[in-house]
Amino acid sequence: MDAKTKAIVVAGGRSSRMKVDGRQLDKIFLRIAGAEAIVHTLRAFQESELTGEIILVLPHGRIAEGWALVERQRLDKVSAITMGGGTRRLSVRNGLAAAGYCKTIAVHDGARLCITAHDIDKGIRELECSRSDDVSGVVAVSPLVDTIKRVDENWRFLETMNRNALCAAHTPQIFYADILRTVHEMYGTFQMECEPTDDGMMVEYFGFKVNGYLAPSAKLKITVPEDIVVAEALLRR
Repeated sequence: MDAKTKAIVVAGGRSSRMKVDGRQLDKIFLRIAGAEAIVHTLRAFQESELTGEIILVLPHGRIAEGWALVERQRLDKVSAITMGGGTRRLSVRNGLAAAGYCKTIAVHDGARLCITAHDIDKGIRELECSRSDDVSGVVAVSPLVDTIKRVDENWRFLETMNRNALCAAHTPQIFYADILRTVHEMYGTFQMECEPTDDGMMVEYFGFKVNGYLAPSAKLKITVPEDIVVAEALLRR
């Protein structure tokens, strides 16, 4: 049994907002700062002292390409590549099925390619240190710098929120594996009012305690073409 944290790197989406000159691009396989985007993400987990195996989740048609990339880059922590689902939640569930036994598991968006091994290990240690507080998971977060408004369906302002009491949630999100598996199984019976946007949201919904931890490198997620320029600059720096 591997005592180290296993990682599920989720990259099974459609990249629907990554369009250049009318062409749809798969952001995960775009070359940025000398390597495919997903390679930067996987390297961080490869270099993480506290991460053991990596399970990579890719679209069905890119699995063979993914294995070729992993072998070429010598990312030997990648133990499985599995197919993405129709939603992020289903992609994570497929990753859990491929992960096998582990005590703790980290879920990370493959498009957050500026993540560092330091911030991954920081999160794993945060969860371990929070054991006595009955914490089931920790989520990478960053402070908000904009003024945040609550609006109605017509974008009319209803309330100005206190940004000092708010944060943006990112990944990695690290949980005790048995809790995360239980939550995904429970979801099929007790569905939420909306499709969950991350695993922290699901774990909280079912009554488990989740804390945040500051991880500056987790903030950027490539979603639209403009993000590529920022990612390139950060990675080369």
